[in-house]
Amino acid sequence: MQYIGLIFLSLSIILLSYAAFTATKLIRVAMWKKPWAAFTIAINIFLFIQAFDLYDFLVGNAALPDAKTHVVELIIAMLMAYVVYHTSPEFRTHRNQIKRQEKDKIDAENRLAIINKFSSDLIKLNTPDDLVWYVASEVVGHLDQEDCMIYLLDEDSNCLVEAASIGSKRSDDNKIEDPIRIPMGKGITGWAAQNKQAIIVDNVIEDERYIAERDFAGSEICVPIINEGRLFGIIDSENPTIGFYTEKHLDIMQTIASMLAFRLAQWDTLEKLSDAKQTLVEAQSISHCGNWFWDIEKNTISWSDEAFRIYGFEPQSFEPTYSIFLSLVPEAERGKIDDIISYHVKNGITKGYDIDHPVNLPDGSVKYVNEHGIVTFDDNGRAISMSGTVLDVTERKIAEMSAKAAEEQLLDVFALAPEAIITFDNAMNIEMFNKGAERIFLYTADEIIGKHLNALIPQNFHQAHKKHLERFIFSDEEYQNMDKRSEITGLKKDGTIFPAMASVSKQQTKNGFKYTVLLRDITKKLQSETKLKNALMAAENANLAKSSFLAAMSHELRTPLNAIMGFSQVIDNIGFDELGKKRIEEYAGHINQSSRTLLQLFNNVLDISSLEANEYKLKKSNFEIEPIIKEGFDHTLKLAKYKNINISYTLEGENLSIYSDPQALQKIIINSLANAIQFTPNEGDIHLSVKSQDEEIKIKITSSSANISSTDLIAMQNPMDIGLDNPYHAIDGTRLNLLIVKSLVELHKGKRKISSDENGKAYISISLPTVE
Repeated sequence: MQYIGLIFLSLSIILLSYAAFTATKLIRVAMWKKPWAAFTIAINIFLFIQAFDLYDFLVGNAALPDAKTHVVELIIAMLMAYVVYHTSPEFRTHRNQIKRQEKDKIDAENRLAIINKFSSDLIKLNTPDDLVWYVASEVVGHLDQEDCMIYLLDEDSNCLVEAASIGSKRSDDNKIEDPIRIPMGKGITGWAAQNKQAIIVDNVIEDERYIAERDFAGSEICVPIINEGRLFGIIDSENPTIGFYTEKHLDIMQTIASMLAFRLAQWDTLEKLSDAKQTLVEAQSISHCGNWFWDIEKNTISWSDEAFRIYGFEPQSFEPTYSIFLSLVPEAERGKIDDIISYHVKNGITKGYDIDHPVNLPDGSVKYVNEHGIVTFDDNGRAISMSGTVLDVTERKIAEMSAKAAEEQLLDVFALAPEAIITFDNAMNIEMFNKGAERIFLYTADEIIGKHLNALIPQNFHQAHKKHLERFIFSDEEYQNMDKRSEITGLKKDGTIFPAMASVSKQQTKNGFKYTVLLRDITKKLQSETKLKNALMAAENANLAKSSFLAAMSHELRTPLNAIMGFSQVIDNIGFDELGKKRIEEYAGHINQSSRTLLQLFNNVLDISSLEANEYKLKKSNFEIEPIIKEGFDHTLKLAKYKNINISYTLEGENLSIYSDPQALQKIIINSLANAIQFTPNEGDIHLSVKSQDEEIKIKITSSSANISSTDLIAMQNPMDIGLDNPYHAIDGTRLNLLIVKSLVELHKGKRKISSDENGKAYISISLPTVE
């Protein structure tokens, strides 16, 4: 019996262990509720007690217990089960799990209710300010959040600006006097916004990004408010409990942020649409461009406000129709406009039309508009609508007409301009050639247009001209004188090369640069300048010669005057004895000679003045030349004897006659002989010969041993230049003699030449016509 009791005891222990194991497993998986778990434990304890009672009975230590005892044992088992249930860690964990499940369920239901309410209230909120305060207080604030702030992004400053908050910074009137501004990327909040990433920080003190604004230690959650990649702001919540926030908080906060971002994006879109609409209205008003829409199926047309104004009406003052539109178009243009629109509608033309046409305004004035329209078709190719724009182009049209008139006038000016006006392109191909260019280059426009510009430039100037033009093309200058660096030349059709003055300008067009050359043939100008230059040089030389001449004349005049004054003073101091009388006679002769010389000088000066003033008039007649020659010869004989010069003359032929002025001819002979005597050294020879040849009288004076230098010979051609380097040492009368002879010979339309040979002889050759 003892062994049987041990067997039953073992079975009871095994049964109790199995029951305890089963109960524990059920509690761990949280499948049992509290009463059933306690009941299972109580049954297992009761069975354990029964096992001991049975053992005692079997071994004979006690009788089987009665019903009352069983009840007491059951109560004891239940009390022991209650104690075990409330004191065991396993049972405590089970109870906590049950509580969390119940709390999670309540929280989930609460969050769902908050989200549902937020969804229904979201559309009722009128402004972003109302929305963020609602989210902060009525949404996040009901999620067991002790502190929550909503920041909105200020795109201008790239900062997050506090817009709403609950907790320590909440305002009673939903206003924040000194909002917090967080630069993007700064702090935990700025980092989350910049990276557009939601984050949970279990302990902010340990996070290097955290910037403490007050004494605070705990956890933080930041959720960006993002819609389609665009950041609107961020929701930031803090809790003093470390590790407070979980993934469930993150999920609900992201849901709230998404709904908030969607509504903010809606408002932003509406605001932009409103701004865009207002901008469009303003742009249409400024640009004088309206738009219209024609519902072909309903046959209704709508005009924008600016379209009404363009057509001369108050905006939205009536319902426009296609007939009203056509009535505004002048009758001459109406059919063309109607045909264009009908053609696009009836033939399925999807490409829009663009036309300019006039319109008659209600006040009687005319305006020009640009009409652009495009037709929309359904899948069957049937026109259902047409839309387009109308642009006021009156000013442009008037400007175009004015420009066209100005262009025509300019072309007329180009055609009549005496200068060559040539236009060419980047390839230097000629595009325009005016009448002035035709006159200068001898080409017609048809002959030269399309040819290379080198056709008008000499071959040896092609490279230089190309480099010159390239420098201008790549410079910032718009205009340049082509002849400012070097002379330029042109080439005519007949091969003539001529000097030119030109300028080139460039202008940007849609087809590239165009170049215009303005060119003038300056051949006559250069010739005139050369003549003027030579005349100025001659005048300057003449002035210099006159200055030298006057200086020499002062000497020639003073010489006889000094002699007269000197000998007069001597005579005044001489006595009247026999010796004195002889000296007086001698000195009186000198005075007489000096007086004659002085008189001759004055006469010559008067003659020269008369000749230069063109007041000397020839009194021509036919006469024999020999008496004039002899008289002139006798007049200079005494001067020749003074220098012991042998003077002679011969006449070849008899009765030599001439048609001339006798007095002028005598002055030619006397001054020529006087000049020869001046240059001939003492004891020299002078011979004058006269002959008739080819209806001319040839007068030749030959002076032996004159030794006239080549320089003096050249100077004698211009009598003003005759004299020594020092004009005050000039030979007496030389300049006057030569000038009188030169002037009188030219007055007779004759010729005069002074020359010399290798033997030292000098010659004066004079040719005078014998007839008129």
